[in-house]
Amino acid sequence: MPAVPGFIQTISSAIRMRGGNVLRPEPRSEVPNPFELLLDGPLGVQRALVHVRRATPQHGGGTDHGRPPGEWHAQMIFDDSERGAGVRNFLEEKDGYRTVLLGIAQINGAPVVAAWDAERKAEYAYSRSLQIKDDTLLDALQSGLGQQVVRDGEVVAAFRPEFFPEYLEYYDEIHAAPVAGLATSGAVAERRSRQTSGRGISLPDDFFGPRDRRPASGTRAVRDVRFAAFLSDHYDRCAVCGLGVGAILEAAHIIPVASDGSDHPSNGLRLCRNCHALFDNGLLLIRGDYSIEVTLDLERLLNGEIETYTEPNQGRLILPELPDEYSPDPEKLRENYKRQTGL
Repeated sequence: MPAVPGFIQTISSAIRMRGGNVLRPEPRSEVPNPFELLLDGPLGVQRALVHVRRATPQHGGGTDHGRPPGEWHAQMIFDDSERGAGVRNFLEEKDGYRTVLLGIAQINGAPVVAAWDAERKAEYAYSRSLQIKDDTLLDALQSGLGQQVVRDGEVVAAFRPEFFPEYLEYYDEIHAAPVAGLATSGAVAERRSRQTSGRGISLPDDFFGPRDRRPASGTRAVRDVRFAAFLSDHYDRCAVCGLGVGAILEAAHIIPVASDGSDHPSNGLRLCRNCHALFDNGLLLIRGDYSIEVTLDLERLLNGEIETYTEPNQGRLILPELPDEYSPDPEKLRENYKRQTGL
């Protein structure tokens, strides 16, 4: 049974938007199920052995595999799966590859990937049903990544396709423990009732985790994904030079994570790759009043042609309309300026 048609194209398009590529398999080829995925994305080269099925919604009334409404399900049927009473199947493994168990769903016309713990599901009966709640998929659509805990303690996850690299990188953390507020559909629904769609923002206080310290490893992946997703959703161009090419825009921390910076949007900017590198290396400075300073070293490198950084928006940051609590924090900018210049 070939992998879900369109799954490779969906992942490939999402990774390309972040400046990476799926190296194998070819997006237009019919691929086996499972298949070897090789991608070169924002976190470097990653390898996964992907088992994937289409996820479909329950239609209510306790139908569809005897499950209640409000859930989606996928069946564990892969190329070498065998049916029969007492027959046990095993997910494939390959040295150097992360075995993953996924379902692809369409939520309001947008793709969302459901993810189950492959280690817990390594042995399975033919056509075993996998479930995930509506709320978890909707949470992923809104915030980048969602989680829920099922009866046996397994953490089931969902994520937007562009965050496949983060899912692979933080696989163990994501499936090890839920983030507070994501453990049950009730908690998810309660939190979402305090959110609004689009650019009207009303998020709970703990949505991005601690403001001024790195969260524990169990929540780190979710915070990383939410940080990048929030900036991607609200910044449509580089905050310094104004370049609006999504494929080369990146989420940048004002105070680096390694220096106890947080994953709250107030500690972030969306920058193009060039501006991000210049900012991180202290060649391009941003003051607490949002004005941009080109250092003498950068000016020499540019032979004095600094208009790229000084002319857009009269040498000030180009920022979306955000509440003050989500806008770049002037104190963090001043702290970073002092770190870079000693002034």
